[in-house]
Order: sequence, then structure tokens, then C-alpha cells
Amino acid sequence: MSKNDSDAPRSAGKWTPARPDINGQGLPWQNLTGFYCDFFDLIGVVAVLIDTDGAIRLFNKKAEDLTGYSKEEALGQDWCSLMLPEHLRASTRDRLMDIFEEEVEQLALRLPMVTREGVRLPATWSISLVRDDDGKAFSLIGLGFAFTGPGIMSPQYAR
Repeated sequence: MSKNDSDAPRSAGKWTPARPDINGQGLPWQNLTGFYCDFFDLIGVVAVLIDTDGAIRLFNKKAEDLTGYSKEEALGQDWCSLMLPEHLRASTRDRLMDIFEEEVEQLALRLPMVTREGVRLPATWSISLVRDDDGKAFSLIGLGFAFTGPGIMSPQYAR
């Protein structure tokens, strides 16, 4: 293998995402999207990255499959307006913006996801602050665990 080949992004097949391009240009989330979308798809969670204005900057395949929105439709849209029931939008938007101001590192929320067809899917979200190399918060990553089918629970936890 030549030196140039070893510097290229690698992928060992469909189960191993290529590493992110750390020498890329542009806004911080632009270097994260491909690698992390592949990774989050691999583990089967909805992944949505929003910027400090609440606009969607990353929308993975699982998010597309569950919501019915394509990545192209979702990118740039306000996350709360696109994916939450109307009665939760304002309070959730305020809470997410508070996370930036208060610099809360991680938060878990139970918020339903609303699909294109208006179906509400119960979901638990793990929301984490994302920082650039200088430590400045530039986005939030939300990993959603949506429950769309019958679950299996160990008997000791079913009570």
C-alpha cells in the first residue's frame, strides 16, 4: 500500500464507516455528517444534529426511514417544527436553546417524533452538546430511540 492509499478514508465494508475528513473546509458539522450518519445507522438510532438556531444539519437514514422525510427535505429545517407535536414545539425549542446557554453537556428527554403522515412515535432522546476544537458549543446531537414495534422485556423488568 502506498503512503497516499493509507491517507485515504477507509471502509472495511458495509459494517465499518469511513473515518471523517478532518482536513475539510466549511462549518464544523460538515466534516461529521458522512461518518457519523453511517455509524448511527449501523447501531439503529435516529440521529439529528441541530445548530444554534435549531436548524437540522445531520439527518441519518434511520431518521428518514422512521419519519418519511428525506435527508434533503430535512436539512436546514427547524427540528422542533418538523419532528415534534405542535403543543411541544415552543417549550422544547426554549429548552434546547437553554442547553447552549447553560452549556449542559448531556440531557435525556422523552419526546414523541411525528412522521410526515402525522403518526406520533414514542421516543427517548439523548441530547449532547457538540464542541469545536476550541471548546465552543456549535451544535446539539440528538440520538432518538423510537419504539415502533413490539418490545421484548426480561420478566424481572416487566413488573
